[in-house]
Amino acid sequence: MLPVIILVALGIVASVVARPLYRKYRESRGRGAALRSMEEFAAGETAQAVRSLRLALQMGPQDPTLMRNAARILSTEDIPDALNYWQKAFQKGEGTTEERLRCAALALRLRRYADAKAELDVVLKSDPNNTLAHRLMISFSQSTGDVKAAIESVMGFEAKTR
Repeated sequence: MLPVIILVALGIVASVVARPLYRKYRESRGRGAALRSMEEFAAGETAQAVRSLRLALQMGPQDPTLMRNAARILSTEDIPDALNYWQKAFQKGEGTTEERLRCAALALRLRRYADAKAELDVVLKSDPNNTLAHRLMISFSQSTGDVKAAIESVMGFEAKTR
């Protein structure tokens, strides 16, 4: 009976000590892979950067900076997962106008019009004179077959730029 109690006690102690250590190991490995992916991306090695990024997302914490980096890298290849990472980053913190416009442009390329419209609405609400947002809104209207809205967007944009 005593050996069983000792084994159970050792198991409990091991799980209490090992679990936090393993979590820290995973997080540090994830951060390393994230840094490596950004270096590879900057060096033009996009395919390798995507592989390193996927490892980082599996191993590391789901922080907004990692989500933004994931979205940036995956957006260059028009990988649909990029939209999910943009949205996760935006949920955890405010996205910049540039990031929201990148997200909207990607959503338009992927024909995810509701996602594009949502991001464009946010940008235009905060910056009604944003030229790129208006251009993307015109593309959105054309892509969805709403010619009347596209013409109204062009007319409204011209009136604001005068």
